[in-house]
This record gives sequence, C-alpha cells and structure tokens, in this order.
Amino acid sequence: MLNLPVSTLLTGFLFCTSFYYPPVKTTFEIKNSGFNLHVQDNYAGYTALSINFKRKFVGLFIEQAKNKRAQDLYINFLSLSGMLTPYTGAAGHHLIDGMNVWLCKQYREKQTMGIIVADFVDIDEGDIIKTVVNSNNFV
Repeated sequence: MLNLPVSTLLTGFLFCTSFYYPPVKTTFEIKNSGFNLHVQDNYAGYTALSINFKRKFVGLFIEQAKNKRAQDLYINFLSLSGMLTPYTGAAGHHLIDGMNVWLCKQYREKQTMGIIVADFVDIDEGDIIKTVVNSNNFV
C-alpha cells in the first residue's frame, strides 16, 4: 500500500495526471539485457499555444522508432493536459488541430511508428486508429 496524502491521491485520480504523480514530463529508457524500452510521456502543462512542443516530442520519437534496432520498443503517448483538457488536446478546437488530428495528417505513409497511446481514439470516426494500422508495413 502506498502511503500518500489523500490530496495527492485525489489530485492524481480526479485530474488523470497519467500513471505517475506528480504530472509527467518525461522521456525515459529502460535497458534490460539487450532489449530497450523507450517511453515518451511528456504529459502535463500544455496550452493551445504550447501544443507544438508536445508534437516535437512525439515526432522525434516516431523518427527514432523508424531507425530502431529489432530489440527496441518505442511507446509514444499522445495524451496531454494543462490548460487544455485531455479531450481538447486530442480533438483540438477551431484554432488548432488536436494531437489525434495532427498525427493523422502528418503520418499517413507506411512506416514504423512504435506503439501509439492516445486518448479519445473515436474522434473523427476513429481516424487515428486507421492511420496507425495503415502505417504498418504489413497491411
């Protein structure tokens, strides 16, 4: 049992701050006897004006996944929070494309993308699911 203050548990639960507390702003690698797991989960602190920073993290990780070794696995989280809610971050609004729409526009070609983890994948009739599946070289 974790011994955390109630406010920490409620904040982490009520505001969905990812699977860590405090809010995640990290990219990390886990090395395990030749097999490497790379995770990008820069999650918190975004506004409509700073969503491009999240896109840079995601784009860099997709580029790394394209050139990966066979024993490397990349997990790329599109989710974000801050002044933007997770839904607005995924769907966007009239001034800016959300992460899901942006990914669909930028990464339609066949390529290695790693594992893409996203919120609200049913936005735009599930276009992000189609984009990720169709990017697979085996489809």
